[in-house]
Amino acid sequence: MADFDLLVIGGGPGGYVAAVRAATLGLRTALVEERELGGTCLQRGCIPTKTLIESARAVHLARSGKSLGFSAAEVAPDLPAMVERKRRVVSTLEKGVAALLKKRGVEVLAGRARLTAAGAAEVVARDGTSRAVSASKVILATGSRPAALPFLPADGRAVFDSDTIMDLGRLPASLAVIGGGVLGCEFATLYAQLGVQVTVVEMLDRLLPTIDADCAAEVTRALKKLRVKVQTGARIESAEARAGAPCRLVLAGGAAVETEAVLVAAGRRPNSADLGLEAIGVAVERGFVKVDNRCRTSVPGVWAIGDLTGGWMLAHAASRMGLVAAADAAGKLGDERYEFDKVPGAVFTDPEVGSVGLTLQAANARGLAAEERAFPFRMLGRSACGHDLSGVAKLVYGRDSRRVLGVHICGPHASDLIGEGALAVSAGLTVEQLAATVHAHPTYAEALYEAAEAAVGLPVHGL
Repeated sequence: MADFDLLVIGGGPGGYVAAVRAATLGLRTALVEERELGGTCLQRGCIPTKTLIESARAVHLARSGKSLGFSAAEVAPDLPAMVERKRRVVSTLEKGVAALLKKRGVEVLAGRARLTAAGAAEVVARDGTSRAVSASKVILATGSRPAALPFLPADGRAVFDSDTIMDLGRLPASLAVIGGGVLGCEFATLYAQLGVQVTVVEMLDRLLPTIDADCAAEVTRALKKLRVKVQTGARIESAEARAGAPCRLVLAGGAAVETEAVLVAAGRRPNSADLGLEAIGVAVERGFVKVDNRCRTSVPGVWAIGDLTGGWMLAHAASRMGLVAAADAAGKLGDERYEFDKVPGAVFTDPEVGSVGLTLQAANARGLAAEERAFPFRMLGRSACGHDLSGVAKLVYGRDSRRVLGVHICGPHASDLIGEGALAVSAGLTVEQLAATVHAHPTYAEALYEAAEAAVGLPVHGL
């Protein structure tokens, strides 16, 4: 008899959620985690970055008090205090994860796991001791790590990645961010709001290339208002960086960027090496484990979830995949599947971006006869009450089917508002149904309602 019914390798937002659900469904479950519970999301990603972002927004808002009718003297960021607050938040949530696993009876094994055969693994603890573990089923949830640039390795002194920049003891006077994707734009916003002179260097022709173009343009304008220097279409020819001296990036064409520090935000890579995947024949492509919509790999009895599988490298995507994989492992999945196209994304810039489903261009590329309607936040009463009129809410829908195919929002609280968009896309709601739903006033959510009104041809406040 196997030691466990299910072995989950990786304790991040996909792995621990899968373990909790599997145990709830009656499987004898063990969870292996090499580092800390919660994975990158809790320890080095979603939670710590958003904690610091909230602090930076508070500083920026206080400095903008004149527009809201108050003045605040001597508003200055205290970075060590912000970092300490971040550590407290992470510690509290980590304890919560541990409590959930304990309550469900999940056995947590501290160490690194490597598959030795189908249903068998060796777990090497931090002290070097090893243990053979057997389980009839396995879920792989080992996540990802920051992508490195061979010509500019992170040293934690002058060059940082998204992990090492979390614990800075002081603010640099200037910072170059390599990569204008989600991570790059979030960190650019964070440090610019704290008073750092930021330069973003992006190889493609615009920031946030995977996001709706109008939303990306709103973020770019906001960054420039924060005095961020944006260099798009910029390829780095050479780089020199060392602590105590200016970091110098030479771009194609001869232009140079000199800053005190550099943040490499060039994407992430899967943690698939030395997992024993080859030993049992799990199919891998460019380092990512290939799965179907039940999160099944090419090997029966082995599932993979989260960043390890590529696609949307998001914590909530990993959690959803974990729930699907756990239910399938327990034989209780039914008709439920993981739907790759219906996962929302959020960018915690200022303004925020929330997105789900297809853009108009993507819908038309698939042969779907689609249209879009948008409503600007500046026409909302709620925006007039606040301090920022920028932003837009956009609906993409089928011309004939009338079903909502995509929702793209840039504005205050877009990361929260996109939940309604995700429901509309997931449930296949029509623009008529969205327009017939009463939205509270004055709220930012009314932007979606107004866009739907425009889509049905009966706008009241739209032009």
